[in-house]
Amino acid sequence: MLVQAAIRRWRRHALQTMLGFCLSVPLVASGTSVWEAPPPRAHDVHYGTVLYLYYQQNHFGAITRLKAMRTLGRLQNHADEAEVVLGGLKLSYGLDDDAEAVFRRLLTRDVPEDIRNRAWLYLARIQYRKGQYAEAEATLAHVVEGESGRNHLGERQLLQGLIRMARADFAGAVAALRAWRGDADSRPYADYNLAVALIRSGDTGGGLRLLDQLGRGASGSDEYLALQDKANLAAAEVLLRTDRPQQARQRLDRVRLHGPYSNQALLWSGMTWEAVGDHERALVPWSTLLERPHTDPMVQEALLAVPHAYDRLSQPTRAAARLENAISVLERERRDLRRAMQAMKLGELHITGVLEGEADNGDDVLPLASLVELLAGHRFHQTFQNYRDIRALRDNLDYWADAVSSFDDMLEAQEAIYAQRLPETRKQLERLDFSTGQVRRDALKERFRQAELGDAWVLATSEEKRRWHRLQDVDQRLARLPAEHPELDSLRTRHRVLSGLVRWSVETDFAPRLWESRQQLRALDQALSDQEGLRRSLDAAERYAYGRFDGFAERIEHQRDRIARLQPRLAIALEKHQASLQRQALDVLREQDSALEQKLLRARYALAGIHDAAGRAPRRESQQ
Repeated sequence: MLVQAAIRRWRRHALQTMLGFCLSVPLVASGTSVWEAPPPRAHDVHYGTVLYLYYQQNHFGAITRLKAMRTLGRLQNHADEAEVVLGGLKLSYGLDDDAEAVFRRLLTRDVPEDIRNRAWLYLARIQYRKGQYAEAEATLAHVVEGESGRNHLGERQLLQGLIRMARADFAGAVAALRAWRGDADSRPYADYNLAVALIRSGDTGGGLRLLDQLGRGASGSDEYLALQDKANLAAAEVLLRTDRPQQARQRLDRVRLHGPYSNQALLWSGMTWEAVGDHERALVPWSTLLERPHTDPMVQEALLAVPHAYDRLSQPTRAAARLENAISVLERERRDLRRAMQAMKLGELHITGVLEGEADNGDDVLPLASLVELLAGHRFHQTFQNYRDIRALRDNLDYWADAVSSFDDMLEAQEAIYAQRLPETRKQLERLDFSTGQVRRDALKERFRQAELGDAWVLATSEEKRRWHRLQDVDQRLARLPAEHPELDSLRTRHRVLSGLVRWSVETDFAPRLWESRQQLRALDQALSDQEGLRRSLDAAERYAYGRFDGFAERIEHQRDRIARLQPRLAIALEKHQASLQRQALDVLREQDSALEQKLLRARYALAGIHDAAGRAPRRESQQ
């Protein structure tokens, strides 16, 4: 009787603890645009660099580049799109309130319909993450179904289904997901959630048919193959719950032997054989499972399932030996678990170091296989992501704390170069005689004024003036000749003709010479003004340069002080997140320790039952 009671307790415990895994949480593709809406293609090179960093998952670099280019006004063709990307990046950092403010600010502007739809989708996602399901569904109603909204219909549809499932409105989730309108790549994930909603709403047959279609799909990416495994596992869960073990086994046989769900599939496969009384065949998947690391809870259940099968096969000796081995293994696992917990409590082992491979012998002390439940938790995942983000910010600040000194060196070098070049520039400028140029300009101005009064000789050429002076000298010589000179009249006639020609030349060319002189005077004024401006610019540049050097020095010092103020804050935040991760890990390990204790109690109780049954058998024979 003790053995039979132990068997019944094992079956009840296995069904209660192992089932309910696949139908409890909705599924979303890791790359679906509901969670990570891809930005459009870039038309500007600066926006392209932002998108490059975005697709490289360098979110901090993308935010920095985006803000810098926006400040410099180099995102004119993508101003609204850049805001959407900025909000999405902030959302990836868990800054839900900041991201929501970005999207709401964007929705107050006159933006294209496609960008408006993306903003509404992001807002709905934020509200969904906050648990504001009614508000999230109301927000989704703003997404239009026009030409520009066609790309977002699947995103809205899937998110609406998830919201209704979170509100336990499974019939509404079925209505939202049944007629898929999104892209083909997201269809399997929508179908999986639709199958879960159908089953939870009472349409078990419809849900099983859909899961069967997903489980039979053609091979694809690792992500899609994992989805197939989970669909088959979910179908097997439903069939086991409804006492259809043979059909459940058909689904479990489709699960890959080395996939992420293989351990659970092997355990359940043995349960399907055990349910129909074929304990020998149940040993096949369970024995395969026992070859895997014993830190996995499924393997630990198999340690108890195998002795149970041997006992049902009337092999109590082998069952007892297997139970003794199970007790030994579970005790060892518990000792290792408690040693890891003690090391974590003493600060000798940090969960972050184990996860990132930085702890010495970390995987030996605390294997990652024992942390599957912890790593699968959303709270731990979010805290760990925040921890890594804060550490990246700390490393970035540490880098700039060292690099900021190089700006001091650069500034000193620039000051030295400036101080070296300034005296030579000053010397060259002093060679320019501004005063002489101004005197000459004033003389030319006076001559031009006289010319404007009608004095044509002011603008005469030197050759004309030379000829005129010679003619005047000839006139004086002619005046000294005697009146009876035979050629006097002829010479005076020739003198008058030549004088008239010179006068005619000077007066004829006076007008164009006056216009040309006016232009030359203006050009001279401009040249003198440019020279004076150059001198003033040099003076101003000298004053500005020294002020600029002082300004840069103040900015460098300000940034150094700011970095120094931020570093302790980041150190505190990093320590708090590490402590939170440590607490969460310890809580999970305590639960595992409690579970191991229960398994040990069950194993010892079953072993005691076998020994008790074996001890009663001789007594019954002697009584007979």
